[in-house]
Amino acid sequence: MSHLFRDVLYCLRSLARTPALAATIVLTVGVGLGATTAMVSIVRAVLVNPLPYAAPDEIVWIYTDNPPYRFRFSVVDYRALEADHPAFSAVAAYQTSSVTVTDGGVSERVTAKSVTGSYFPLLRQTALLGRVFDPADDGRGDNVAVLTAAYWTSRFGGD
Repeated sequence: MSHLFRDVLYCLRSLARTPALAATIVLTVGVGLGATTAMVSIVRAVLVNPLPYAAPDEIVWIYTDNPPYRFRFSVVDYRALEADHPAFSAVAAYQTSSVTVTDGGVSERVTAKSVTGSYFPLLRQTALLGRVFDPADDGRGDNVAVLTAAYWTSRFGGD
């Protein structure tokens, strides 16, 4: 153990004689630790932690793929998959877009998803208040929305 202590003191004295080298070493180690921590966090969030839905191992995301391009499904593709594929117990579709919410004089740009009526039942999501969409809502064309609890609280004060 005394050899280790002497070696550490020798290293510290050597680094004190060359401050530029010491700063480079400390910076390199810091950047390396930061990058490693970021990568572990990303891998954990994407690959290790399950999706925040009931039975996440039963959910499949389908898209058309024609390398090097990835295309969204058309409505015709979605309806064909919904009607003719017995391998899936349910099929839902969504499209993410940016919309403007206006309430009197206050306008705000938010991210929204246009979803089919089977979206919430497929993910087994329920509403805290009111109701979510169901397949019967697909043909109506009403302008209705389901708000997240966070948006409802921040924008409307939970009222």
